[in-house]
Amino acid sequence: FRNVTGVQTCALPISKYAFNDDKKVILHQGKEYRLEKRNYLVAKYLYDNRHKVVSREEINNYIWGDIIIDTRGLDVYIRKIRKAIPGIPIQTRKGFGHIWNE
Repeated sequence: FRNVTGVQTCALPISKYAFNDDKKVILHQGKEYRLEKRNYLVAKYLYDNRHKVVSREEINNYIWGDIIIDTRGLDVYIRKIRKAIPGIPIQTRKGFGHIWNE
């Protein structure tokens, strides 16, 4: 991705997906999927830690820091990401967490 000035932004090309941190957009198969900020951060964190099961607590600490939230609230974010981007390779490992498994 390039911004208006033509400067390369922090887009990270990955096999089938590319992330644009400035726009909170995931590019997949020629389509741009705009996500809400926290949904984007969850997806990006899972990608950055791909092929590793990431616990709910680890994701919560990264996204919300010291704010304590119900760890099941993360399920809502994962569900919204999956709904927004069909086929996104985020899998749930029951009792362990989530993994970007591409």
